[in-house]
Amino acid sequence: MIPLMPSPGRPKITSTPQSIKVSIRTSAAVTMVSVQLAHRLRHSVHTKHLFNYILNLSLRTSGAHCNLATQTLYGSKLNQPFTFKPLVRHKHLTDVTPHFKSIWTAADHMADVFLGRLPSLGLAIIVFFLFYGGSLWISRLILRATATRRHNVGVVFARLVSAAIVFLGLLVSFSIVAPSLQAADLIKVLGIGSVAIGFAFQNILQNFLAGLLLLWTEPFRVGDQIRLDAFEGTVEEIETRATTIKTYDGKRVVIPNADLFTRSVTINTAFDARRFEAEVAVRSSQKDLSGLKARIVDAVRQSEGVLPEPSPEALVVDLGDAGGDSIKIRVTWWTSPRQHQMLTTYDHVLTAIRKVLTDVVPQQAPAKLSRVS
Repeated sequence: MIPLMPSPGRPKITSTPQSIKVSIRTSAAVTMVSVQLAHRLRHSVHTKHLFNYILNLSLRTSGAHCNLATQTLYGSKLNQPFTFKPLVRHKHLTDVTPHFKSIWTAADHMADVFLGRLPSLGLAIIVFFLFYGGSLWISRLILRATATRRHNVGVVFARLVSAAIVFLGLLVSFSIVAPSLQAADLIKVLGIGSVAIGFAFQNILQNFLAGLLLLWTEPFRVGDQIRLDAFEGTVEEIETRATTIKTYDGKRVVIPNADLFTRSVTINTAFDARRFEAEVAVRSSQKDLSGLKARIVDAVRQSEGVLPEPSPEALVVDLGDAGGDSIKIRVTWWTSPRQHQMLTTYDHVLTAIRKVLTDVVPQQAPAKLSRVS
């Protein structure tokens, strides 16, 4: 928008191409003069600055550059009247140049500030990565020192030390980028923010703390076989948030540490040996019951996978009803606590018991499994 000054007459166009429709319109409300080409606004001036104003308007049309209107306008000599229509209201013709100028000034100032702090930012990044690399190096030293002893305790200590070093590096980097920012102020902000984060991520923090306690107290380790409710398998990884186990049928289960810490967990491999048992039904007409039990114990002792100590046992646990024709013998033995070895040994033991019963009493009923413990 180019302001001009009011004049007693009306502006005129000296010459225009015949193929292009050019019109000049004025607005009585805001004393504006505009040049329009094919119903599109090309130039606007205010009539108060009309004196000695040279209006030059050109447009590229159909590949050719043509002069649409050239006129020296004098406020006192605009004496040729013409018909005009009112223009749009003044608010649609607002000059936006100051707004763009303010935006450009702000952007330029931000660019100057960024370029001024660019060396400090680069130095802060280098310092942070140095602290981060140092935390990794110290963590590896701690894990290596505790690998042959309490490995889980080493994992907890290594993670805590690593987090502390990274946090210290973050504070130092902030102090380099923003020297006016004090470490105490940043700690206060983080303290206030930690309260809000604690409420928002209560379950995550609960699992995190439970994971640290599990790693510190070591109720089980990686490689142990545990059972929690319907989930049973081998521990693959103990993290600060959850523990991963692999079930015996090849599935992966992720259990939150809070559940493992607050609920009852059965650790099948906590000890070197585990007892198993099976119940065998024999006819009550069997006369040499002691000899039968001795042969069963000897067959179980010689089975593959059965530990020599504690020794296997065969105990009568049920004489049956008055009209019954069988008694029950419970056979117990000890073997490795691993699931695969337990199943293999169980197969060997039942096969051996079956052979004894077949040799002693040819029509003896097969051994019957009642429970495994």
